[in-house]
Amino acid sequence: PVPFQHTHRLLDITDLSDFPSNYADMIYDSHFIEHNPRSNINHSFKEWHRVLKPGGFLRFGVPDFDNLIKIYNASDKNVENIVSQLLGQGDSGYDDHHTIWNMSYAAKILREAGFSGEIKNWDPEKVEHHKFKDKTNRVFEIGGRKIPISLNIEAFK
Repeated sequence: PVPFQHTHRLLDITDLSDFPSNYADMIYDSHFIEHNPRSNINHSFKEWHRVLKPGGFLRFGVPDFDNLIKIYNASDKNVENIVSQLLGQGDSGYDDHHTIWNMSYAAKILREAGFSGEIKNWDPEKVEHHKFKDKTNRVFEIGGRKIPISLNIEAFK
């Protein structure tokens, strides 16, 4: 974990033992879960599910593989237009991406973690509790067309 301004607690997202079960109304993750090794993904979502109250929800954004393919094809298959969203932004090893996401993959992982409520897309411009800009808002513009880079998902406990 890396400390940033406004950080209240610095924890490993796979171990939220500082929080009791059924504690939080909402958990928010913007473009972080894809940096976890694939072997930790299910555990992370199960831990988030444990911490959420009944009726609570997880809201997260990840690079949208389906839209990255659209960007790739629309840009005459220029890999440079999608490489940082697909593989990560740096050479440090800290910023590598370990998973590829689309809605069907996300829904499968979320169901396996115990999320039995609705799983849906969310729009960062239209939801409560998101009056800021982050990677969930990003779009790629090509040929007058705006393609969202982020797959934004809400899953309810």
